[in-house]
Amino acid sequence: MSDGDRVEFLGEVNAVPGETRVVSVLVSLLTLGLVDNQLLAPILPEIAASLGTSEVSVGRSVIAYAIAAAIAALIVAPLSDASGRHKFLIAAGGVFGLGSLLVVGASSFAMFLGARAVTGAAAGIISALVVAAIADIVPYERRGRAMGW
Repeated sequence: MSDGDRVEFLGEVNAVPGETRVVSVLVSLLTLGLVDNQLLAPILPEIAASLGTSEVSVGRSVIAYAIAAAIAALIVAPLSDASGRHKFLIAAGGVFGLGSLLVVGASSFAMFLGARAVTGAAAGIISALVVAAIADIVPYERRGRAMGW
């Protein structure tokens, strides 16, 4: 790489052109899952009331989300090592969006719980693959800074 090919990345010179954009998109995708998971707690009472169930029951959807996220990440991450992360990230983003729509449209607690599990599975895949993709494209010397965005 010549000096003309070097660009600034997170305040440092030496990044490959396009690296900042790719990492920014990946971190933005990761943020969806983080925000989705954090938004539920403050609105548990409203969700419980709209579904005609208890706050404790709706709180269990957090567990369903987390278990689905862990299982999906453990299954898909090794598959993405072998066949590429891009298609899995695109699919997980689509499933995340679909799951979110199902959550909003849930008319029963069972439907809500299932939709949260679907959304959690997609978020788990996104989380695992974003970290792996950043590790794939950012050299070791700058990786911690890129992942700590």
